[in-house]
Amino acid sequence: MLLLRKHIDLDFDKIISMHKLVNDESCIDNLRKNQTHNVEYPKTYIQHNTLLSQNFHNTNIINESILQQISMKEIISVSTICQLPGNIIPPHKDTFYVEKLKRSDANIIRANVFLKDCKIGHSLHAQDYCIHDSGIWLAGDVWIWDNEVYHSSSNGGFEPKYTMQITGILAEDVEFL
Repeated sequence: MLLLRKHIDLDFDKIISMHKLVNDESCIDNLRKNQTHNVEYPKTYIQHNTLLSQNFHNTNIINESILQQISMKEIISVSTICQLPGNIIPPHKDTFYVEKLKRSDANIIRANVFLKDCKIGHSLHAQDYCIHDSGIWLAGDVWIWDNEVYHSSSNGGFEPKYTMQITGILAEDVEFL
């Protein structure tokens, strides 16, 4: 299990401005269909409370300096997610199914970058860590995990929650929590 905490500096407003709220989708059907770790999701997770808007971007928005700061030697994909108030991404592990089709031999990780400071009602759980609305995260804070880390996200607040997901290959000699 790999779990890292970092901080990076980017033009977060520029990245948020690139996000288009066009493809609202529910993550629960995909989680129920594609999970490989035998989780039974409660029936209370429905399409209307598991919505998110995810956009994929060109990987060149991440420079070499950022790549090193987030313990990656190569980027596979970059996306942004907008989670509107009242929605949750249920606990799950990232399987990296599509990424492993491209790089089956690689040790793939995902960096979750907060694009705005934490607001009331915003939360992220990663394994045994609860990162919530007590002002713990700032724009640029990053949590990095592999395919063994359960995580979930919710927005029980008043404002959209924006994150960026950078998926890539783990650099060697990385220390983790």
